[in-house]
Amino acid sequence: MTVVNGVAYVASGNGAIYALRTSNGVVLWRYSLNGATETNGAPLVDNGIVYIIAETTDVGPGSLYALRANDGAQLWRYNTSNYLSALTTANGIAYVTAYDDASQTGSIIALRANNGAQLWHTTASGSYFNLIVDNGVVYVSADRDNGPGMIYALRASDGVQLWLISTFRVFQSPMPTNRG
Repeated sequence: MTVVNGVAYVASGNGAIYALRTSNGVVLWRYSLNGATETNGAPLVDNGIVYIIAETTDVGPGSLYALRANDGAQLWRYNTSNYLSALTTANGIAYVTAYDDASQTGSIIALRANNGAQLWHTTASGSYFNLIVDNGVVYVSADRDNGPGMIYALRASDGVQLWLISTFRVFQSPMPTNRG
């Protein structure tokens, strides 16, 4: 569940998203996720848009929905044959990670928040856990079959890799250092 400005946005087990008034529980709107059997994480709400990842199975296909926060109307939908996991937004861009179980390849996709147009896409072996955007850099943690842990730093504007750190241990949560 995510609460923003007196509205709770809730992903339910029946493949729907609800917007509820927090003061009295009144349903403001409900949106059905077109056959999705599960959602991956709580809805993310940013700049009047509700983002939610929905999966058909635990290996994909996956969809990222963008709904208008005030009435639940679908603004756009990004579909992939892969499993979607981490999601964040920054500066009018939605960033989402995907994983192809067959090839064991992970992806980071940057989508324009207002219309879902793909801005860039980058791949690497392994699965991604978390991603954070800070000061124009996308930080993402990944692993390869519980093997080496990696943290990638990518330029947010175009996905170009700035650096990569690899260790024996898996990193689960990259954090920006200048938050305070």
